[in-house]
Amino acid sequence: MGEWEKLIPKKIVFVLGCGGDSLEGICQRASLVKNLNPKTIIVFGGVNNLNRLFWKKKFKIFYTQLINSILETTKTICLFSLPPTRKPCKISNAKIIAANNMISDIAKINNVYFFDTYSLLLNNGTLNLAFDNGDGMHLNKEAYALISRELKKKLGY
Repeated sequence: MGEWEKLIPKKIVFVLGCGGDSLEGICQRASLVKNLNPKTIIVFGGVNNLNRLFWKKKFKIFYTQLINSILETTKTICLFSLPPTRKPCKISNAKIIAANNMISDIAKINNVYFFDTYSLLLNNGTLNLAFDNGDGMHLNKEAYALISRELKKKLGY
């Protein structure tokens, strides 16, 4: 997922996801973060769950489980919204918005920071073409650079 290690200061990022991964898989590896003693943990994932059966119920369950596990490690958590999509991606922005509403609610309930990447990368109702890596879903280097600049401003890094 991007080049976070180059874009964000050390002791902030630990990438638990991998291509095609799900929230369930990330939850299974969340305990790996505890030994790293990170200053801040960024959660930016879940889009792969949106094309599964009963995604709304499972998304909320696994996202909440993930956050609860991370809260055992640090109280400084930043939940990223899912970015918008564009064709040829088959995941609709309506699903993305519904998932982002859940992420925002989970952030409020747990008193952690919510970072709206969706609005940042949106153009005319879809992912801004300048930030698309070509598949309509994944972000390019320019998108990650913009997100990291905005995040550093918000978190004061």
